[in-house]
Amino acid sequence: MLPSSLREGDNTAQWLYVQLGLLLVTKASLRNKVMELNNKLFYQISLLHRVFRREAQNILTRELDVTLEMLSVLQILFEHGAIPQQQLADLLFIEKSSMKRNVDKLLAREYVAADYGVAKNKKLINLTAKGEMARAQGKEIMQQQEQAWLQQLSTEQQQSLMNNIATLLRSRIDGFK
Repeated sequence: MLPSSLREGDNTAQWLYVQLGLLLVTKASLRNKVMELNNKLFYQISLLHRVFRREAQNILTRELDVTLEMLSVLQILFEHGAIPQQQLADLLFIEKSSMKRNVDKLLAREYVAADYGVAKNKKLINLTAKGEMARAQGKEIMQQQEQAWLQQLSTEQQQSLMNNIATLLRSRIDGFK
């Protein structure tokens, strides 16, 4: 039924009224779809991942001016020593162009240094002392975030979750331990 302020012969008003009705139906449909998604395991995993990353990212950016990906690069360099940029990209499962952007940002912050070494065609990325400090602080921030999240689960629940995720990953990624 049209509101009394709209005349029946007014096509614009009728069109707007129909659109409003469609919008309400669409909004209800979307609400049902979200409720349906909430019951999907991989949606829940994805949502958990996005919320955790957003919270951690905000802290890392505010405290250290690094992203999670940049922190991952620092951690890999700490564990493996100087390695080529392409190997970093392969270890993090990201594109070469994304790795280049991360390395450029880390170079600008003096967290890493680039060395061409003996083989002039292969640039090795090294962790600097400043980068090691940022990595250690970032690792501490991430551990605090994980603890804050995982305190909701018992030790047994945490171990069970890890085992189940590892089982799924081993079935899809060669060499995953």
